[in-house]
Amino acid sequence: MWKMFKYKLLSILILCCFYSNITSAQNQDIEKKSQPGWGFSMKFGYSQFLPFNDFSHYLKWGTGGMHVGMDIICGRSEFGFSANGVTSKAKKDFIINYANIEENDKVDVQMFGFSFSYAVVYNDFLKISPLVGTAKGALYNEEISRAKRIENKFTGTIGFQIEYRPLEHSLGGLTGGLCMPWYLKYNYCFPRRYTNEINSGMHFITIGLSIWYLKDDDK
Repeated sequence: MWKMFKYKLLSILILCCFYSNITSAQNQDIEKKSQPGWGFSMKFGYSQFLPFNDFSHYLKWGTGGMHVGMDIICGRSEFGFSANGVTSKAKKDFIINYANIEENDKVDVQMFGFSFSYAVVYNDFLKISPLVGTAKGALYNEEISRAKRIENKFTGTIGFQIEYRPLEHSLGGLTGGLCMPWYLKYNYCFPRRYTNEINSGMHFITIGLSIWYLKDDDK
């Protein structure tokens, strides 16, 4: 069921991309000025967990998962919440949260948190924003949920986000209307101790569709 859902999500993202790029840049709902406006955005993407450092000894590359995000936009700045969830498999037996994880058991790798970003590049078709914030990483499956839990503390996160609108050059200076660019996002969650053997940070990379709605202050 989860695998079918991921394929459906990818299909929806591809269809939305075609729709957003076919729409004319002269759409009356879009107004361009010298400064970007304020509003909000939602993000839906296909995410992948990158098992580096200690994780590389215990977890395999994931089969993919989801990323969702919500942001408040104010000019070049964004403040928001995001969550990643990717299914991986154990490379070998290990213990976490007093639960015995066996080789090839499914393990969900999760991260959620808050971040602030500022666009250092912002033109008609491209927006590049470094980000910094706080996030919490976790490993989860049925065995872990039945075992005694340990506290998952927040740590820091850094990364970057690239938003790109290839055909309809209407990113820079957008102050009023709807816009749907593609985005590429990288997040690194600072290291914390998950088990006696795993003391490492989490890496996630995501590609998906961002939906902006910006309000014109003059109206």
